[in-house]
Amino acid sequence: MSIDEITQRREAFRKDLYSSKYNMEWIFHKHLINKATYAFLDNPDEEHELAVIVKEYFNVDYKDFIIVGSAKLGYSLNPKKNYRNFTAKSDIDVAIIDQGLFIDLKQELYDFTDGLCYDWNETVFHRNPTEYIHSADLEKKEGQRKIYENQFNYYKYLSKGWFRADFKPDEFEICRNGKRFIDFQSEIYSRFSKKIGLAIYENWFFFIKYHVKNLENLKLRTGVDTDVAK
Repeated sequence: MSIDEITQRREAFRKDLYSSKYNMEWIFHKHLINKATYAFLDNPDEEHELAVIVKEYFNVDYKDFIIVGSAKLGYSLNPKKNYRNFTAKSDIDVAIIDQGLFIDLKQELYDFTDGLCYDWNETVFHRNPTEYIHSADLEKKEGQRKIYENQFNYYKYLSKGWFRADFKPDEFEICRNGKRFIDFQSEIYSRFSKKIGLAIYENWFFFIKYHVKNLENLKLRTGVDTDVAK
């Protein structure tokens, strides 16, 4: 993997982002979908190996799996990270776009939490989450219900059409075929020496809308580069 490749990709993206010739969906498809995955440029077969593992653990078609984030692009789109380069220490972020799986997980989590009435305050990723109180008051009063950060974020992202594995309750299993998410993480790390990030989208509408909105916000936050806006 070459730093020059990242630089070329980043500059081509920025040029298209600031140009008045292209809309955000065009940029999304060109740079976030159609580009070869940077993390596997040196060995494209490894990307297929990753897809096989995802298929085995989540019972989804290959077409419903896509690598996103810096592993895909070679750089981060987070303005706070200043287009930081993908490195050997970076995670691999994966999106699954499968309505059947999304609905199954939604229903299973409903049962698991007794109709979403059970509050979960810990996950594999967040051991001490923030507590939110349903009141403008700073202190919880008798009868007021609290909600934990993980559960709040689950509802937040669910309304946007995607399920984030890092906000699930510890004991809630999201893998299929009798497999475990903890084993999925372990197998990915053993094979690729990288941690895995996972999001499951209800359909392509929500997947595209999320990324297009991010591109619009990115352009607004970083301003217009007059050298490339033509």
